[in-house]
Amino acid sequence: MDNGQPPVDPAIAAITPEDAAKKKGAEIPPAPLTPSPESVPPQPHQRETTTCRPDQTPWWKTAIEVTALAVGIWVGWIYWNQLKVMSGQLGQMQGSSEQTNQMICLYRQQLQQLTNQADRTGDLADRMKDQADRTKTIAETSRDALVAVQRAFVFPDMSKGDFGVSRNEGPHPTLIVPVRFQNSGSTPTKNLIMHINWALIPQGVPEIPFTDADINGNTEAVMGPHTSDQELNAVIPEDWFKIAYKNSIRIRVWGWARYQDVFKGTPWHLTEYCYYLHFSGKSGTAMPEAFAFHNCLTHNCSDDQCKDYNPKGQPN
Repeated sequence: MDNGQPPVDPAIAAITPEDAAKKKGAEIPPAPLTPSPESVPPQPHQRETTTCRPDQTPWWKTAIEVTALAVGIWVGWIYWNQLKVMSGQLGQMQGSSEQTNQMICLYRQQLQQLTNQADRTGDLADRMKDQADRTKTIAETSRDALVAVQRAFVFPDMSKGDFGVSRNEGPHPTLIVPVRFQNSGSTPTKNLIMHINWALIPQGVPEIPFTDADINGNTEAVMGPHTSDQELNAVIPEDWFKIAYKNSIRIRVWGWARYQDVFKGTPWHLTEYCYYLHFSGKSGTAMPEAFAFHNCLTHNCSDDQCKDYNPKGQPN
């Protein structure tokens, strides 16, 4: 009787529960592979269907999403434009950088050229300076030679021996001993000042200093070139001659001449002189019959050979 259930295999239906319990744990024989005529046929495949429901998203959310999308597109468009501008500026900067590099390179070349020219100019300037120094040295040497040859040179000239001694009569007779000066230069003197002194120097007595006995006894004069027309007179008491002649005492005559030459910028000149009077005559006479000048060991000099020379003209 068909009650809606599938048919049962008679072999399986004949097994009672007791037999199944007894045979618990025993292997169950595999079912036959051949299908039974009473097997249930497969049911036909049924197609699955889906029912679509309307979109439940709120409208305001959709509006926000649309607005966000529009804002993103707008921002992207702005960035893209900025990128174009920046790319153009970068290109301009690169072009300007290349021009700057070219200008720097040009400036460096010009600077190198100027440096080389400056070096050449410096070398030329050094050579010109050396030439100028040599020319100056030659000019100074020529001028010094000219001054040395042409300048005034004043000195006492006692070489002729005709100085002569004159006698002044009176209560206190004196003998006048002249010291004649000569200018051997080819130019005249300027500001010539001369001075003369005399003193008795006993034998064995140390030399007295060469100071001026009469500081107010200076004589001012002018001497032309190659002249010997100026002289100073030592007015010595006659008794000194008698004492010196009788006792072998020396009479010392000394002095100086200070002057300038006509050349601009040259120093003052100084001539110092010193002589001893030596006498000769017949034995027993009170006065010597002849006189002679002998140079002193010192105080015969000129300019920087003198210890008290001052190129500014004032005595030291």
